[in-house]
Amino acid sequence: MLLFLLSCQNKVKRPEALLEKQDFAAILSDLHLLESTYMTGRGVLDSSREAYLQDYNLVFQIHHIEPSVFFKNFAYYKDNPELMNEVYELVNERLQIMEDQMLIDVEGGH
Repeated sequence: MLLFLLSCQNKVKRPEALLEKQDFAAILSDLHLLESTYMTGRGVLDSSREAYLQDYNLVFQIHHIEPSVFFKNFAYYKDNPELMNEVYELVNERLQIMEDQMLIDVEGGH
């Protein structure tokens, strides 16, 4: 019972600017693509940290969101695993659509 009470006290409050799951998934998708780009050859994260951080901030600019709003939302969704799972289902769908489109473009000669 004590653990239950303690866990309830540690819940992250719902952010005032709560992002819809679709919007949050779009931002996460772009951030994951950015990270994979740096990890797979565009740059080594250690040697291009400044460029990486600039690109990271560019994702926030593209989505018209302040980094602090994103991180508050990330903490909230992380603290609510069922919601985060729903968000990541959307992320996976978005990334799959992008991958399928790239395959069509490659196979079609575009």
